[in-house]
Amino acid sequence: MQTVDTLWPYARKLVYADNGASLEAIHTIMVAQDVSHVPLLEHNRHKNVGLVRRKVIWKKMMANGGVPPTIDEVREKPLLEVDRSESLAEVLEMLDSRSALIIRGDDHRCERFLSPRVVAKAMQGYA
Repeated sequence: MQTVDTLWPYARKLVYADNGASLEAIHTIMVAQDVSHVPLLEHNRHKNVGLVRRKVIWKKMMANGGVPPTIDEVREKPLLEVDRSESLAEVLEMLDSRSALIIRGDDHRCERFLSPRVVAKAMQGYA
């Protein structure tokens, strides 16, 4: 059985913010790291408590006449997490209806970011 570990080398190292980070700090992370999703983590990356997406920030800002939203206005439910040992087929099915997943490492910390783009790049490597 193939596992998520097959995609580990292709998955992007997780870029995240601490749960108490300000929206300004999260925006800085997005720009500096060129990411559009920033998970909010606690307890040394063991607990995934939320998500901030650039798309949501911009939508809220445009709806508010250019006024930046608060962190509470853009915080979303956390991304689903999967372990490296989970079935690749099951995880690909989960990813079909989501924009991304978080892969937990062997020590159960949130380690990698898995998106449809990552899967496409991995398939190019096999082609």
